[in-house]
Amino acid sequence: MTNAFGGVVLLDRGMPYGDSLSPMEGYINYQMFSRQDLGYACALAWVMFVVVMTIAIATFRSSRYWVYFPEEGANEEF
Repeated sequence: MTNAFGGVVLLDRGMPYGDSLSPMEGYINYQMFSRQDLGYACALAWVMFVVVMTIAIATFRSSRYWVYFPEEGANEEF
């Protein structure tokens, strides 16, 4: 699920925190270890967590519209 942010790597254009799996993770690591701003890095991690959980919940809730569940009794031969 965290690879949802990986598509933005194409837009990164050589930022100093570009050695990560995703630009958001790289920016959090940059804030935490290079700038020693732990509070801001923690807040960014929580925001990323909330965004990923929102996407996951929306995906599971919308699955009834795009996942096919056969009706019971339709395939009695199995």
